[in-house]
Amino acid sequence: MNYKHKIFTETEIQGNDFEDVKFLHCKFNNLVFRFSNFTNCEFKDCDFGGSVFEIVSFSGCSFPESNLSNLDFGDADIKNCDFSDAIMVNSIFQKSGL
Repeated sequence: MNYKHKIFTETEIQGNDFEDVKFLHCKFNNLVFRFSNFTNCEFKDCDFGGSVFEIVSFSGCSFPESNLSNLDFGDADIKNCDFSDAIMVNSIFQKSGL
């Protein structure tokens, strides 16, 4: 499945599993990601500004040209993800298996 230019809401994200999904130019602004799983997903040129990650998993995901600045990934489970070409200023990563 592919999403293009979509503005997501918390109800569309929370508690859902996404596998092999491409998110192109999507906005995830000011969302609380909770009980969500993303496996082998691509987030190309997406904006996560103001979002909070609580009990969320990213596995095998990539984030080319996505805005990941000023985010705290401390409560996210991150495994085998590719952050090449992502925009990441003042972001916090703890206990992540990058």
